This record gives sequence, structure tokens and C-alpha cells, in this order.
Amino acid sequence: MAEQAVGSQAKRSVLLHGVEDAQDVQKEVDDVQVEVDGGQDVLLWRQLLHQQAVFVCSVESKYSPPKVQLYSRDPGENGKDNTLICHVSDFHPPDITIQLMKDGVELPNAKLTDLSFKQNWQFHLTKSVPFLPNDGQMYSCKVTHGSNVKDYAWGESGSADQHVIQPE
Repeated sequence: MAEQAVGSQAKRSVLLHGVEDAQDVQKEVDDVQVEVDGGQDVLLWRQLLHQQAVFVCSVESKYSPPKVQLYSRDPGENGKDNTLICHVSDFHPPDITIQLMKDGVELPNAKLTDLSFKQNWQFHLTKSVPFLPNDGQMYSCKVTHGSNVKDYAWGESGSADQHVIQPE
């Protein structure tokens, strides 16, 4: 629930751990309204059944890895000013780091859009930076989401090839 602020609400699927009829159980419950009250109590409201219960539990949201598109504003030409763009979408939770790199060093003065999301709580961000491509230089977008780190390389054709970097 790290992404939830005090008093915030979200509709999602939750995995509940508990005891029912003297048995340890795990249940996945869909279409649940989740509200954090600032302590450990979490109010769950399932609108379909109109049932309400208070649990002392941890609520885990589903993990969705990001989809990454790395491209340039214009077709890549050596010595011609351009903009490198990394669009990251359909990820959850929202904690993510996007770095635009040149030869393994982060490029300064990159611009990042505001974090946005769809109704299904899938988030998206775009980061861009002006750059001047030249032969022998490697441009990439490094995305860190949870413990997963992936590096996407930009080619002069404006396309991206994925190269996976193992998490540290």
C-alpha cells in the first residue's frame, strides 16, 4: 500500500490472507474499494455484494511491467539536432525511474511529463531530451521499476532494441 496516501481510495483486486472456518485461506477479491485510514486498518468495500469488513492486513496491488517505446522526434541523422523520447506506459505500481543515457551517462536537462493513469490504475510517463546523434555514440533509456532494470537502446533508424541489465 505504499502508493496509497492516508484517506485515499482506489478500486482494485486485492489478495486477502486470513482464517475462515479455522483454516488458513487466501482469497483474491475483485471490484473492491480500498481505503487506508492512516493506521493498519484497511476498510474494504465490495460494491457488488454490498458487504463491508475491516481487516488488519497488507493489501498488495498487482504488478504490471512497463511497456517502453524509445524513439527520436525526427529520423536519426548524424550531426543533426533531434529529440530523444522515452515513453513508458501500462505499469503499476507507479514507482518508476526513467533515465535517458548517452554512452552509459545520464543526459542532463531531460524533461519529464506528469505521472498520469488510466481508469484501471495503469500509469504512463514520457521523458525527453534534446540530443545530437553521432557515429559511435550509444543512446538509451534505462527504466527501473521495482527490482527490474532494463535498458533500451536507440538506433539511428529511430527504433529501439532492448538489452536487459540484471538488477543490482
